[in-house]
Amino acid sequence: MTTLTAQLTAMSDLTACVEAFEEAIASGQCAPIEEFLPDSKHPNFEAIVIELVRVELELCHRPPDVSSIESYQRRFPGVFSS
Repeated sequence: MTTLTAQLTAMSDLTACVEAFEEAIASGQCAPIEEFLPDSKHPNFEAIVIELVRVELELCHRPPDVSSIESYQRRFPGVFSS
């Protein structure tokens, strides 16, 4: 697989994860982000986590506060370590 093909596949995976999460929210479910994530070894794992967190904060009407940020840090320590 060429580098470009791998990059396009990773971006397609990001789009698929985000769209599935947005559809679940639109149908009235605010399911855990973890249900929509690829394996943690996926090349775009961190980008997908960050985008799903953004979508959750925006669409699930959960204002970002210290407790929610700390929750994301606990749930995704490799992504939100700093």
